[in-house]
Amino acid sequence: MSFSEMRFDQLADCITTKVKPQETNINVYYGLEHLEADSLKIRNSGAPSDVIGEKIHALPGDIIFGKRRAYQRKLGVTDCECIASAHSMVLRAKAETVLPEFLPYFMQSDLFMERAIMISEGSLSPTIKWKTLAKEKFMIPDKDTQRKIAELMRAFDESVEAHCNTVLALRAIYSSSRIAFTDCTTVTIKDLARPDTDKSFIDGDWIEAEYLSKKGIRLIQTGNIGINEFIDKNDQKWISEATFDLLRCTEVEPGDILICRLADPVGRACVIPDLGTKMITAVDCTILKIDKSKYDADFIAYLLNTDEWLALCKRFSRGSTRQRITRSALGDLTIQVPSIDEQRAFAKKIAIIKDALLAEQAAIEKIKALKKETITKLISGGDTQ
Repeated sequence: MSFSEMRFDQLADCITTKVKPQETNINVYYGLEHLEADSLKIRNSGAPSDVIGEKIHALPGDIIFGKRRAYQRKLGVTDCECIASAHSMVLRAKAETVLPEFLPYFMQSDLFMERAIMISEGSLSPTIKWKTLAKEKFMIPDKDTQRKIAELMRAFDESVEAHCNTVLALRAIYSSSRIAFTDCTTVTIKDLARPDTDKSFIDGDWIEAEYLSKKGIRLIQTGNIGINEFIDKNDQKWISEATFDLLRCTEVEPGDILICRLADPVGRACVIPDLGTKMITAVDCTILKIDKSKYDADFIAYLLNTDEWLALCKRFSRGSTRQRITRSALGDLTIQVPSIDEQRAFAKKIAIIKDALLAEQAAIEKIKALKKETITKLISGGDTQ
């Protein structure tokens, strides 16, 4: 295995061809919200009609890299002609110096990502400039080694994809598990809350950047709220106990339901697990501490993620750029709830599916971690910085 030192602009071109969404025949739009951390496959997309302003024209095989907040590790490879967010960097491998199938894996490595974070500029929304990245030097293995590394990384990806397909199948079963209940009662969301405290149906806290700290109390963000699942992420944020007291924050406790009032989709919710630390949440999340004598948290969370519920929340949402629903409007929405015994019986059935989902997701994370460790080891042998 041999390495050669190369500037990044020897490895890739930065594509800057602009497209106006309203004037193109291209029907796929990839924004930063469609990119997943540590996944080259772009599973979701939007339409050009959904966005305004000039975008970047990308071709199949191009790399879309989230140049803002590089610590989120958002990077994907296009499988079709598309337009990409102007907040991304569209890169095209220079085949004469690097294999196009190797470059995205190299960019997923800690070696590249740590450098990307280091050269980002700005505090609130750190961004990478092409002229800065272009000058960065990396030790790149010979093409034969690149090919072998790419083949190994592709095998990791295929394993992840197999588990992802299982997750999709389990989610489909989960979504279709609803049965007809007898003697349901119509209940507003705010009336699900415990009656013994005025903080049982309340928005989270407005936490500005100046109040963040390196440890202390965990800030649960909107991105942690999935469709009936808690999504733990690497970009964790914290505040101190002193800040908690100063701002009179509301504590989020294990078993609470957090409802995200911000797209996408508006109204999604999950039961908060025990993370082993004190927690608060962001202002765009509503904390629901349910009355456990009448309602089962897992059952209620299930209802708050059905297609019917999410469509209802969307109907009452407002906003031109990002849709959100007010807590007042959210609290007045209603659901049909059976007896507590029926709720608990149903929750036990769907818990089996949720456990299988968690096992598959854990397997995915283990494979991704091994992949990251492997690629970093394989390419770091020639790095001298």
